[in-house]
Amino acid sequence: MRKPNDFYPTPAWMVEHLLKNEFIEGNVLEPCTGKNDITNALISSLAIKTIVTNDIDKNCLTDHHFDARNKDIFVPNRFDWIITNPPFSI
Repeated sequence: MRKPNDFYPTPAWMVEHLLKNEFIEGNVLEPCTGKNDITNALISSLAIKTIVTNDIDKNCLTDHHFDARNKDIFVPNRFDWIITNPPFSI
């Protein structure tokens, strides 16, 4: 049985592994932030200037509550990286 909104949190060790193998800097968007698991792990990187968060679930503590499937909500060239774990059923 699938969890509501396909919510399967990303373990911190996965993000830490990403940061060890890829130099991520500048502005990052996390469009499906959930409980901020990815965001909290990214905060340790001093090269990241800002992290903007979004989640469709209004109960999540995020900067925005847009539907990430709508390509018009995110301004092009505003972000250097998009790092997320999206709901796979959508």
